[in-house]
Amino acid sequence: MSIVGVTGEPATKIKPFIKDKGINYLIAIGGAPGYQTRGIPHAWLVDTKGDIVWEGHPASLKDQQIEALVKDYRPWPTLKLGGALKKASHYVNSGRLGDGIKELAKYLKKPKDDTVAADAEKALKRIEAFGATNLAEAEAAITTGDFDEAITAFKVLEKSFKGHDLGDKGKARLKELGKDKTTKLEIAAAEIYIKAQKFADIGENRHAMGYLRKITRVKKYADTKMKAKADKLYEDVSTRP
Repeated sequence: MSIVGVTGEPATKIKPFIKDKGINYLIAIGGAPGYQTRGIPHAWLVDTKGDIVWEGHPASLKDQQIEALVKDYRPWPTLKLGGALKKASHYVNSGRLGDGIKELAKYLKKPKDDTVAADAEKALKRIEAFGATNLAEAEAAITTGDFDEAITAFKVLEKSFKGHDLGDKGKARLKELGKDKTTKLEIAAAEIYIKAQKFADIGENRHAMGYLRKITRVKKYADTKMKAKADKLYEDVSTRP
């Protein structure tokens, strides 16, 4: 988890403030698109996919809202390799795993240092293993009827491994699943369920129930596996204080 401060003040004004207060987290000087507010202080809670899932006064942010975002979090691969592999590290650490793999593979074609080559090969195997595990888990989620988990994983693969075989597989599976009439309904319900789950995770129960009713009370989803999952979540959320 990372903290990033956002300010519309100029650097000349904010730098002395940072030094005086001993602030050791990143500050986005000049503001950032999508992060505007009239009230100060104001906080945004962003999930691992970059979506804003909560915002408001930081004093009203509950521990359960933060914990909900990290309960199933699997750390992404990170690299701290400099020199010839600095660019690869940048790509991987910014979520562009496909581009990171390309840079590592490029170096390994003409390695100039045995130690660096060993680091590159180790990193390459670790990143590809991470993607393969995610792909396998996405396929397993389909068999258990957890289409929300499956499509989320496939979309992450498509985006983060763009330009790599794993990214192509994620994209192809999403397209393939959409061709089958029955599965297409599951996916449509799953998209709604994902939104409901986000609200449920942060304690916004009324909003979560509103989305869940779009599944549980709509006839076309009556025989889907996602309806059964939505019914269960609805029952849970409706009993929360």
